[in-house]
Amino acid sequence: MRLLSFLALIVACSSPVASLAEVTSRVTAGGSTDIFITGEITGDTTAQTKQAFRLASGRGTVFFDTNGGDLVDGIELGREIRRSGFSTDVGRRTSGNGIAPGICHSVCTLSYAGGYYRYLQQGSQLGVHRFYRNSTGSQDLDVGQVMSAAITAYLEEMGVSTDLFDIMVKAGRGQMLILNREQIQALRLANFGFQQSLWKIEGTQGQVYLKGEQESFNGLGKLLMTCAPQGRVKVSALYNAGNSNRAIASEARQYSLRLNDRFLPISGMVEGTKQSGNFVLASFIATPDEMAGIRSASQVGFAFHGQDMNKFHGFLVEKRGLDDLIGSWEQHCRSMGR
Repeated sequence: MRLLSFLALIVACSSPVASLAEVTSRVTAGGSTDIFITGEITGDTTAQTKQAFRLASGRGTVFFDTNGGDLVDGIELGREIRRSGFSTDVGRRTSGNGIAPGICHSVCTLSYAGGYYRYLQQGSQLGVHRFYRNSTGSQDLDVGQVMSAAITAYLEEMGVSTDLFDIMVKAGRGQMLILNREQIQALRLANFGFQQSLWKIEGTQGQVYLKGEQESFNGLGKLLMTCAPQGRVKVSALYNAGNSNRAIASEARQYSLRLNDRFLPISGMVEGTKQSGNFVLASFIATPDEMAGIRSASQVGFAFHGQDMNKFHGFLVEKRGLDDLIGSWEQHCRSMGR
């Protein structure tokens, strides 16, 4: 019954906005660029933001502090942000490099969804509601169908759950629903620097393996599990840390298996760090205790250390709810070793 609830979700915001958007920028101490959008989101906002991207000294974050604006323009702004590679956040500019809490209501949430990585300052708000127009007409059904499809397709494109659309259309006229942090994470509206993990069984050149991978602001991490002699499991860690790859490959001397927030030193390495294409690679044969930890942990990963074990480069891959998958793969390798 989405469409019946959506007939009012057309063009205008359910709450007034104070002023046309203002787009400003600043370069951070680290050399990235912060872009700040305040006021009403219109087509001009997208034009100003594109200009800010062109002048940026490096990729950074777009911060919102706005009550919303035009629905179509908000979606286009989100797509432009995604094309730019910038992240998004909610907050307002203060002196120095400071950020104060802000609000992102109405169509702003759709623009915010355009960030590849989406953060949320402590104390900031994301709010949604039904969009509507004050008059009705014979074409409302057709317009509702088109806009309903456009919004749900956009949310899927941005990696946000389409359940957000259902929350929008269930809101009462003039009602702004402020999303809590639990909802925001469940809807994948904010990802806090982590894309969704992916686990699957693959095969290449006659070898089958179980792969888990996840991209984050730190790089792309992959765990490959293959069957080793005697029914054991070989775990290979591949990490693309961009410009840090060469340093990791040359400096790594020690290694840890990461299980949630624990670091377990690995002594049974079968292959030390080397560069393989765009990745640094290391492999080990997992002990029964290590496999038990991999099965039960909600996050699994790897760490490359230099001489100091307190410092590392590494990654985690989310595997919550996949204990049986790991256990089944381990059993498969045991059967192959008989």
